[in-house]
Order: sequence, then C-alpha cells, then structure tokens
Amino acid sequence: MTGATAPLRVAHVAWGYLGGGVDSVLDSYLQADEMHPERVVSYVVVIRDPSALERKLPKASGGCSLIGRRVRDLRLAARDTADLLRDFSPNILMLHGFNATILGFALRSHLPQGLPIVSSYHGQYFARSLKDRARAALFNRLELRFCREHANAVIAVSRHSADQLQANRVPKTKIFVLHNAVALGAPPVAPKFHSDADGRSDWVKLISVSRLAPEKGIDVLLRAFSELSKNFPKVALDIVGDGPLRAELAELTKELGVLDSVQFLGNRSDVAELLTQADIFAMTSRQENHSVAILEAMRAGLPLVVSDVGGNTESVRDGLDGYIVPDLDDAASAAAMSRFVASGELRARFGASARARYESEFVSAVMIDRFLYVITSLVQAHGAQPHG
Repeated sequence: MTGATAPLRVAHVAWGYLGGGVDSVLDSYLQADEMHPERVVSYVVVIRDPSALERKLPKASGGCSLIGRRVRDLRLAARDTADLLRDFSPNILMLHGFNATILGFALRSHLPQGLPIVSSYHGQYFARSLKDRARAALFNRLELRFCREHANAVIAVSRHSADQLQANRVPKTKIFVLHNAVALGAPPVAPKFHSDADGRSDWVKLISVSRLAPEKGIDVLLRAFSELSKNFPKVALDIVGDGPLRAELAELTKELGVLDSVQFLGNRSDVAELLTQADIFAMTSRQENHSVAILEAMRAGLPLVVSDVGGNTESVRDGLDGYIVPDLDDAASAAAMSRFVASGELRARFGASARARYESEFVSAVMIDRFLYVITSLVQAHGAQPHG
C-alpha cells in the first residue's frame, strides 16, 4: 500500500519584514500552511539590520529564523541563509522583494543546481528623491537580471507587473501572475450598510490606508479632499499608515485649510474595523502593483476611487466597483469622490459590487489554490530533491 505523499517543503527568504506590501504577500503565501498542512510546510529566513531585531516575524509551520546583517554584508548574509536552508532541506526556494532577489546572486552558489528558485516580483523600485534615482536604477537592473538569468520562475502580483517583466526580456514562460488576497486571519466583516448621508446635512467619511511615502500620492488625495470639502462641509478623511512624509503631509493639511477634517491615524492593527466605520475608500497612488489595501476595502463593501496605475484596474472595475481616475489628477479625484459623497444609493450599489468581486476573485482560498498549483508544478518540472 502506497504511503501518503510528504508535504512540499517551501523555503522563503525576505529581507527586512518591517511592514509593507512585500511582507503582506509573504504572509498570504504562508496561509497555505494553515489551509493545507497535508500539502505544504513552510520555513522563513528573515534578514534585517541588527538594530531592528526585536521587530515582529512571520509565522510559518516549519519555523522562522532571523539573521542580523546589513545590506553591505550581502555575502555573509548569503552564507548564513544557506546554512539555515541546508537544515530545512527545501524542495523549492522563494525570494521576496528587491533585496532578497539581489541576495540570490550570492546565495545561488551555495545551493544545489536542482533546487528551483522563484522570485516574487512587485514592480520597479520607486525613486523617492533625485538622490535615490541611481540606487533605484541599480536595484531594478539587478533584480531584472536575476529574474532573466537565474530564477527558474517569477511570480508577478499583477498582469501589469508581468508586462513589465516581459518588457525587460524576462521570458514569458517563466512568469506566473498570482494576484494578492486578504490574510486568512482577518476579522470577519459583515455586509456594509450605507446610510443616506450626503455630506451636507450628515457626515460622510472617506478613508485611505497607505504608507506615507511619495509613491502613494497622499498629497494628491489631500488636494482632492480640499476641493471636495468646498462643496460638502460635512466630509472627513481618515488616513491610516505612517512613513517619512507624515510631518510634511500634516503641514499640507494646514496649508489647504482641512486640518480639522483630516486625521492621521498612524499604523493600526484594527484596519478592518476602521474600514467598516467609513463610507468611501480612496487611493491616489503614483505607483501600485496589486494593492492589498484596495482588496481590504472591497471586502468591507466600500465604493472606491483609485488612480489608474499598476494593477489597480485588475481589482476595481470602473463604473461598477468604483471609479478609476487619471494619475496625479486631483480634480478628477475630487469629482469622483463627490459623486459618492452625494449619494448613499450609489455608495451602496458600488460597495455591494466591490464586495461580490472580492469574494469571487480575491479570497484566500482562491489565491492559495493557485499558489500551490504553481509551486507544485515547478517542483515536478524540475524534479527537485530536498536541499540537504
């Protein structure tokens, strides 16, 4: 009698794990351990600056190890990582984000040739200043080179990201598109009840969940909100998240005259609850790939106003779940938001459509099934043996 097939042993390497979209995607893949323990066991190696060793770590059924190294210690980090992987003996290795993929250049020499390596690709590095452009160009060039020449496969989080890869000569046969999903352990959210509030006689609340960084376009959102508030005296905006621009953006609210209507809530653990207390979700990013924050808003039954960048249109259907507005166009953003503010019926209709789309396309079970299909196919194709 044939025994049961052993679970697939999947190793993940992440550099930093200090908050952000890459970490959310890693967490979503680790849900496979909980949903299908008979099929997969995961192990994570996190590398980060020694000054941040006390920060949180991901949860994986095979455990998690932490390496305290700086970026300049790339070769030492690769050696330490390889030692830990040898003990775990994986069937497949996944590298998450820029630094982890670039680490792959030094790491691959320590690994057996038969071990398939997968890079998860989240789009190009965003230069946040003129000084940062050289670094961004180097990171993008190295990551794409690794994807072209050394990765056995690349998981793109959106079709937009897949198009970027192909435009940079990564073979189409290597690329798998795997959209993100909301974490399995997220608190349940009941269907949203939308009131008849119209922003004039009753309050309407907008919310955005985003890192406060240049690529997220919060300055555009604030200017749009300022225009909106001229016609609707009872509108408020909650901004959830933190980042390097917090002080600058707070100052901008004073300049725009909306200081009393905007709250910067910082990083929060109760995002799901905050979304249920809002009426409209807005995200005017300059760059996105496949935003988990958008999916969380759809799950909460909120109508959305999002910029026409990256994979946003792969989540939100214009005119059904929300409105897609041109990038950096605060006037168009204000106009789209005003339609939702003025009509509770419109908010309810679009919000219900957004929730239904989330439940059909972006729940964890759908994403995990696709993820397991991809990694199982890769292991079978490469005939990978445990790395021991």
